[in-house]
Amino acid sequence: MSFAPGKLFLLGEYAVLHGGIALVTAVDRGIRAELRSDRDGYRVAGADLDQKLPIRVLDHGDRAELLQRLSVDVSAFFEGKTKLGLGSSAASSVAILKAARPELSAAEVFRIADRAHREHQAGRGSGADVAASAFGGTISYRLSVRWAQHPWIGTPPQETQVEPLKLPADLRFVAVWMGDAASSTELSGKVAKLVLHEDVRATLSSIASTASYGVGACVNDDAQSLMDALSSGDALMERLGEQTGAPIICEGHRALREFAAEFGLVAKPSGAGGGDFSIVAGPKHSRWLRFCADLADLGLRAIPLEFGYSPDSESEEHSP
Repeated sequence: MSFAPGKLFLLGEYAVLHGGIALVTAVDRGIRAELRSDRDGYRVAGADLDQKLPIRVLDHGDRAELLQRLSVDVSAFFEGKTKLGLGSSAASSVAILKAARPELSAAEVFRIADRAHREHQAGRGSGADVAASAFGGTISYRLSVRWAQHPWIGTPPQETQVEPLKLPADLRFVAVWMGDAASSTELSGKVAKLVLHEDVRATLSSIASTASYGVGACVNDDAQSLMDALSSGDALMERLGEQTGAPIICEGHRALREFAAEFGLVAKPSGAGGGDFSIVAGPKHSRWLRFCADLADLGLRAIPLEFGYSPDSESEEHSP
């Protein structure tokens, strides 16, 4: 049985679609898939996942025969009936491909799964979620000229770039569920409509620069610099929402931001924002137990997730 982790964006949202760098981390909730010995039909546990995505991913051999043997478990991406924004379709693409072709390297899995996922999404998205699922850990990610959307910020590379990183050792991260599954497509669409406006482009450029600074903080194991980058990224996403009319920052996040500051922590939306996940970061010695316990007073809750998770280092409790 294969496993593909979900993801959370830390920095670089929106700007990554235009050639900027993104900082993305894999988490220990993921999708499992296997090819059974029987041919009793395609099975999905946890939620609906229609056959269109698996058919695109199963790009070799007898697709019909493989589909009849395929089982996919997406239940880890749900809390009750609530779908968590951890990149379920991207992780499903990776898990299905790894189950069907276990001999592939992570780079080969990413290349094939990214192509299939893009076709399934009608060309939308950056592919950073697929990369996080394929490689695991924490990565910096930058689109190639082929995929970056116009107008570009700077000059994107000829090939998509994925570099492994480690989060600063002294930082702890907590994922806070805002309570509302956001539509990344809708939010990105609002930004895209105004991307030619000079003020919007300037904000996207600043988001890209902040992400680059955050990547440098990871390289240098600099916890304070990464916290500074996250704080700046939060403010820039607020500005981008104001400029485009996209509800990137919800009221719940604003309350979380103020509450986190009381503990010396920083908060920032993850991904497109809009009420999905926010991340909170701070020194490991902070009053985390009290912080997490008091989140309920805001109507929020922390979702236990391991940041920087790598399937290669799965412990027995995560093994199939």
